[in-house]
Amino acid sequence: MEAAVHPGHVSGSSLANIFARVPGAVGGPAREDHIVRRQSGQPAFGLDTAAGCPLTPGYEYVGGVPDTFTYDLSFRSTVPVTVRIMTTHDYVCWKSGYCAAHGVWWQDLTSLHDVFHDAEGCAGYLAVFTSKQAGTLYPDVSITRNPAPDATGACA
Repeated sequence: MEAAVHPGHVSGSSLANIFARVPGAVGGPAREDHIVRRQSGQPAFGLDTAAGCPLTPGYEYVGGVPDTFTYDLSFRSTVPVTVRIMTTHDYVCWKSGYCAAHGVWWQDLTSLHDVFHDAEGCAGYLAVFTSKQAGTLYPDVSITRNPAPDATGACA
């Protein structure tokens, strides 16, 4: 199974390259818009608050979920979107079909606000955004520094 690749360039930030180009994925802009302090006193970073990202069936946006951070996943879209957060190993399984893929999935939503904690003590997670219809994704993804005292998620 071969995935389509959307032409374009990738721009990144010193903190993270949230929409990094990987084989079979769409690359797109990443911005470090602002740093704020949450009530906990921990720094929070806006990773992607784009004015709108085109959604095309057969293409995907893939971004790294930074370790030692709480991942605040929020978006709205003009068409249903599926978001998958999985390890890099599970991403390869999902794309190749050679092994079972596991992860956290939110399927066919036009808006979402949820929090992912498993990367607070574990590196190697990806967030994957897909849609079966053409439309526009308006992401509002941020992270808050929150290192776990012990391994979490797939590392536990």
